[in-house]
Amino acid sequence: MKKLVFMLLIIFTGINAISQNESVLYKNDSLKYLHHDTYELFLQFLKDSIAMFSSDVEKLIYIRKKVASVIDLGAGSRDVSLLSNNWVHLSAQQYYDLFHFNTATVKCGGTSIFLKNVYENLGYESYTYDMGCPSLYTHQVTIVKSNEDDVYYVQDAFYNISYYEHKSKKYLHFDKMIYLLNKRKSRKIKVKYDAYDYEFTWDTTGLSQVLLNREIKTKVKRALKRVTLNRKKFINASQKFNQRAKKCLVQNELPEKSIYLYLLPQEHNSEKIKGLIVEAKKETFEE
Repeated sequence: MKKLVFMLLIIFTGINAISQNESVLYKNDSLKYLHHDTYELFLQFLKDSIAMFSSDVEKLIYIRKKVASVIDLGAGSRDVSLLSNNWVHLSAQQYYDLFHFNTATVKCGGTSIFLKNVYENLGYESYTYDMGCPSLYTHQVTIVKSNEDDVYYVQDAFYNISYYEHKSKKYLHFDKMIYLLNKRKSRKIKVKYDAYDYEFTWDTTGLSQVLLNREIKTKVKRALKRVTLNRKKFINASQKFNQRAKKCLVQNELPEKSIYLYLLPQEHNSEKIKGLIVEAKKETFEE
């Protein structure tokens, strides 16, 4: 009996800690919305901010970084895909409201869709790109076309990363990225994890509901774990997903580096993206 009471006490403490962390997350939201508290103001803030940059690629990167700071990434019963069957077709306005009112969280799919819609609202041609093995591991990013030179770039707001050419130090455009990967020359690509305006927290606002549906042993194990992670810790804690990614790559006879997932487009991608990949593999670039 004492053992059961002790276990229940741990569970209660863990769930209470989650509740406290939720309030901390909401307090941190004031930093997200310091310059805007509606989607219209967010767009205007972006327009005003990118006017300071001289090149389109700088503008695209800045927009992606700001979107990465606004989104609520998370795991649990509040994931947008569980709350709405129409999540793939939600507008940027709807996504912004979900984050602003702490209604739902997103993973890479919702993140890429929100970023795509923001780009489109700012006058850019943009698409989502879904890659990997459906049964093992997939990842989704945003592809956006520069208005200056008609070149497409990869923008990943989920991990908030940038891709550069090692030699030229220039931001890598999508077709050359595919070309280099197709030639198994990933060493020529530099992956840079970008900084945030404030510390990132992995939103676990649905975790307490998940705990209530698990067995006592699992509840205790989960309750003893920290429920907020900065992004670096989150990436380091994703080993099981990395293992699935590597298995996917091995099955497709590709090097065991996650960046090679870009060579594995899923069938539901737009014809535009499929066409870009086909053409990129045919092109010849100066290296």
